[in-house]
Amino acid sequence: MDLQNLQQILEQQTEAPVHLWDPKYCGEMDLTIKANGSWWYMGSEITRKRLVNLFSRVIKKEKQQYYLVTPVEKLKITVEEYPFIANWLEIVEDPKQPHPWLTLKTNVGDQIKLNKEYPLTVETDSNGFPSPIVRVRANLYAKLSRPVFYELVELAESWDNNGKLHSRVYSGAIGFDLGSQE
Repeated sequence: MDLQNLQQILEQQTEAPVHLWDPKYCGEMDLTIKANGSWWYMGSEITRKRLVNLFSRVIKKEKQQYYLVTPVEKLKITVEEYPFIANWLEIVEDPKQPHPWLTLKTNVGDQIKLNKEYPLTVETDSNGFPSPIVRVRANLYAKLSRPVFYELVELAESWDNNGKLHSRVYSGAIGFDLGSQE
């Protein structure tokens, strides 16, 4: 993988067109994205933020596998949970909307305005705890950090969902269910 050439391609675009790239499979790369959002190569953490950000722009998910892709290579990588962590929340007032827009920022610099195209969903993990995620691009998701999720819970309103009390947070005119309060 020629990083310098890839960097030049990506600097000319706002988003890498990985959905258009269908290179031949070249094997596995000893790269792991841990559940905490850290990136590890051959057992060592990658601490160069620019390198992590570069790699994050060329991730592609096919079926349940993750790959780093370029126009000519496709390398399988390991993602323990989700490839990104949403670790920052911004509330943006919009006089045209009944509620402010909620914008999340990921550990790799993606900014996501919660809306129909980029929804917030809350699943329940195997221990019964909420596991909130947001779509970042294509079929790639970010898990919300605990502090960001708690910020959303503080903004939430209660509502009755078939006899169960739930919490809902709004971004613009769209409500997102945060789950049961029981």
